[in-house]
Amino acid sequence: DGWHLDGGEPERREPERRVEGGLDFRGPGDGSFNSRRGDERLTNCEVRIERENEIRATFRTRRDTEIVFTGRVVRREGDRVIAEVSGLGISGTLSLDTERGRVRHVSMSGGRGRDTFDLRWHDEGWRDEGRRD
Repeated sequence: DGWHLDGGEPERREPERRVEGGLDFRGPGDGSFNSRRGDERLTNCEVRIERENEIRATFRTRRDTEIVFTGRVVRREGDRVIAEVSGLGISGTLSLDTERGRVRHVSMSGGRGRDTFDLRWHDEGWRDEGRRD
């Protein structure tokens, strides 16, 4: 199930399910990833957090490529999960907001000079009420 490499539509299924001590989420949304490699529009997001606090966040781009970050959850603050992740030759702190068990918003930024980057993604049902990270 999920996205097909041929760019076809994903199979319809419940957007996420909780796993004991972790999370297994997949859902549509909108966002962007801006880096020295250029600007990418993001569509779907998949986040998996294992019981051992290992995290994998995968974002599908409009060009049908994947941006993948892996790492470890370092803390939880209510409905927010904070993780140290790396991928694509960059690393940083990823912030993941949830609401009633759904991933609603993901953000990550960092780097210096030419190597700065900024990632923002939100669930298609999430409303930004002036919230900024």
